[in-house]
Amino acid sequence: MLAEDWGEPLADGDGLAVWLRTPAPERLAIGRGSALFVHGAAVHDRLPVRRLELSAGGPPAPPMAEAMPSPTLARRLGDPRAARAIFWGVVPLAADATGSGAVELALTATLGDGAAVRLPLASIRSEAAAEPVAAGPEPATVAISMATYEPPAALLERQLESLRAQTHADWHCTISDDGSSDESFARLQSLIGADPRFTVSRSSERLGAYANFARALAMVPDEATYVALCDQDDRWHPEKLETLIANLGDARLVFSDMRLTRADGSVIADTYWTSRLPNHDNFASLLLGNSVTGAASLFRRELLDDALPLPPRAGNLYHDHWLALVAGASGGIAYVDRPLYDYVQHAGAVIGHAGANRGVVGGSVPRRIAALRGRRRGRLRSEWRRIYFAEYCRVALTAIALQQRLGSAIGRRQRRALKLALAADRSPLALAWLAGRQLRRLRRDDTGGSEAGLLRGLAWRRGLRLRRARDPLDDADLPPAIVGVELSFPDEDDDG
Repeated sequence: MLAEDWGEPLADGDGLAVWLRTPAPERLAIGRGSALFVHGAAVHDRLPVRRLELSAGGPPAPPMAEAMPSPTLARRLGDPRAARAIFWGVVPLAADATGSGAVELALTATLGDGAAVRLPLASIRSEAAAEPVAAGPEPATVAISMATYEPPAALLERQLESLRAQTHADWHCTISDDGSSDESFARLQSLIGADPRFTVSRSSERLGAYANFARALAMVPDEATYVALCDQDDRWHPEKLETLIANLGDARLVFSDMRLTRADGSVIADTYWTSRLPNHDNFASLLLGNSVTGAASLFRRELLDDALPLPPRAGNLYHDHWLALVAGASGGIAYVDRPLYDYVQHAGAVIGHAGANRGVVGGSVPRRIAALRGRRRGRLRSEWRRIYFAEYCRVALTAIALQQRLGSAIGRRQRRALKLALAADRSPLALAWLAGRQLRRLRRDDTGGSEAGLLRGLAWRRGLRLRRARDPLDDADLPPAIVGVELSFPDEDDDG
């Protein structure tokens, strides 16, 4: 969707018109609370809009930003009042306390004369999570959740055989297939054959990797003791499950190092940590930049009681990052410092090692300086805008969703990190905290420079107030790659 394509307002009344650039979902699994990223514009036909508030089943809250530049909307309407109309924010989603089965998303605008206009924007139906699947005649200790979509045949066969070779044999694998072609799905069924340790469930619609893993996790049997995530194209070492269980201890989740290999099995690196260190023991670092890879993880079944349903996706939020944040906020994460599986790098992977470690900064200082040469006007601002929406808004959404979901179960230090991260776009103290964290890289780099990238995104956000709302490059609209992030990965085109 281009900035010019605003179309008709989603809602209007009493002279107020509201557009949404992030479509409100018609149905959503909210559970015990969650959060929703909302981005749009609000214009009154006679009066200036002084203040906005958003609500979704709970008390109204101010957006993260309002009165942001919208020159294209102003030109479309022929109204200078619309030149500062864009708003965005993360709305806490309260559990359906009324029992109506729906949560109302609404916006309240306080106008220049002091009057308040409230417009309902959407009725979001509270949806139940998927029912757990039967896991065979006897409950297994470990529930393995695998998500598939058009899996490479040779890699899938090798992965399935590595599961069958596990020294801890008491497991059951549920596979959620994301609407693969008939040919691919038939091949998957053929590889599983009559093995009772596998259950395959095919989605009737294309969900995307994030929602497909959510579907797989929602089907984990209640009787399982542990849950392990599994990708379709890796290869587990025989002792993977046994070692992770033995090292879980009192933690809620445990993960391991991994070996980087090519599809043919040749080794690229004997460790995942070629450019930074794991950050499982520092919650603030984990919030800013994940290092807990899902396929390397095993966690207690009870973690899903807090983690599911996954929050609606915003920016670069992934299922494994959310699971790690829930575990880190309310308990602990353990680590096995040796590879327990081969992380296969190939062109069809959703992210891969390079994408996950690219971070929001992008390479060494000399490379970043060299990359600035010859850039078109506004290119740098466009990148910083992308960072803000893809990374900082992701931080804000997960922080609010964690507060909604876990409440008092969040540890004291974790609660402080969440508050500072949420305040970084408006509080000088919180911004100084984020800037000061860069000094940690002199001793321990466990975020890959995420702080520096977030600071650039926040600089773009603050700079909007200082520029005139005439330049389309200053338009606070969402980058095209971010629109509709609930269904696709925002950087998938860049990753090749």
